[in-house]
Amino acid sequence: RPLAFFADFAVNPVARSRNNPLLANTTGAFPNLGGMRGDVDNDFAWLVGVKYGKCKNPGDWEVAYNFRSVQPDAVIGDFTDSDFIGGGTDGWGSKIAVTYQVARNFQAACTYFNNEVQANDYYRDGRDYQRLQLDLIFKF
Repeated sequence: RPLAFFADFAVNPVARSRNNPLLANTTGAFPNLGGMRGDVDNDFAWLVGVKYGKCKNPGDWEVAYNFRSVQPDAVIGDFTDSDFIGGGTDGWGSKIAVTYQVARNFQAACTYFNNEVQANDYYRDGRDYQRLQLDLIFKF
């Protein structure tokens, strides 16, 4: 079974510019730009993970784990994974997924998210975020 390691990162240089016109109004027409406060420390996102196995034939399975951190100004909130911290930015945590190949074009999957959302305008004290997903995946 193949073992794969993966990583990704993003830096938003626009968030570093206090004179950028995009940063002038983040509550009106474009509320999901993140905080965009011009803070250098809030413009970075990263993810590291490992995956074991690969679903190709009936009876195959795979297990994947990743840990990620998305700072408030790293990316536009609407473009993030909507399952991680409920969507948006300013959080970190783990994702664990198990997938089983039931038939040639049919998989069953279970994914668990254990994340934490930072304190922000919506969650004043921050909060823990857990989500369990059970998926049936048909490919045709």
